[in-house]
Amino acid sequence: MNTSDIRTPLAPASARPTFNALFSQSITEPRKLFAALNTHASWLPPLLLLTLSTAAVSAWYYSVVDFEWLKEQALLSIADVNLRETARLTIQRHLLMTSALIHDLLLMPLGWCLMALYLAGIAKILGFGRSFRQWFALVVWSNMPHFLLLVSAAAQMLLNTDGQISMSQLHPLSLNQLVLQQQSGPWMGFAEAVDVGLIWSIILLALGVQNWTGRRWPACLAVALLPPVIIYGGWAVLIAQGIIK
Repeated sequence: MNTSDIRTPLAPASARPTFNALFSQSITEPRKLFAALNTHASWLPPLLLLTLSTAAVSAWYYSVVDFEWLKEQALLSIADVNLRETARLTIQRHLLMTSALIHDLLLMPLGWCLMALYLAGIAKILGFGRSFRQWFALVVWSNMPHFLLLVSAAAQMLLNTDGQISMSQLHPLSLNQLVLQQQSGPWMGFAEAVDVGLIWSIILLALGVQNWTGRRWPACLAVALLPPVIIYGGWAVLIAQGIIK
């Protein structure tokens, strides 16, 4: 037999991981998730799951909530009688639902896209060869903990019998519900936006950056924290200055 007839067997191509496997890894084994995304940057299934499920919960909430009760709760924080009556006329169920759906279906994925652009830019500056698609997949999958919070919110609505349930009750793991217990005002909205899901997602993203770049943990955590710190820090400053009331 001629040596030219001998063929070196080709290494089998890595199998594309299933969505269920990636979902499980995003919660329990993130390092396996990062390795899978390194070769198969799957982003559409988790994007659809997160955006559509979030929109579904928002639409469900505004469809079943006792809206007159919800409106009165919102008006409690307005001291001026004239402003309160004006707000009473402008607060409408369909307007709140529409704004929530715009956030869930458009603004939320746009924010992830901007985060991926930021990470891709950092990687390019530092010389790490990762595509925008890979960074976008990492960002989307890092937000998967929010899906677990959506399940909790859905359970809260299922258990409610009179429709008198506030949006804050759907976020039992927020900073406000766990620590501050604000009942109204601008700081309540801020504290409701900061929750366990946000912190979990930031840690997941930082772990992904570290896994892909090999940089030290403090640097990777700083990279993941910078955009949220700018956004939430700016929000807090506007509240402290009285610009947001």
